[in-house]
Amino acid sequence: MTARPTVFETERLLARPWSLDDTEAVWDLYRRPEVVRYIGGQSQGTVDQAREYLRFLIDRNAGWPEGYGGFAMFPRDGGRLIGTAVFKLLPG
Repeated sequence: MTARPTVFETERLLARPWSLDDTEAVWDLYRRPEVVRYIGGQSQGTVDQAREYLRFLIDRNAGWPEGYGGFAMFPRDGGRLIGTAVFKLLPG
């Protein structure tokens, strides 16, 4: 897996841009109905669907100012993907 730049860190978490290297982790997490029911998404039933979803996220982020967009969230201890965070500009 290619190292990606960290966007920010907290005491327990780090956020970094999405990568197609995250396909398996996205599929593992977002195929679970108990996860996607809380975020209004659709379950990623196959690895190919997860890869397409990641392409969508990466393309969407390309149009946002630096530091904004959706980011992969990991524990700082190097554990597996735990979710996503979205930072966006709000009107006004």
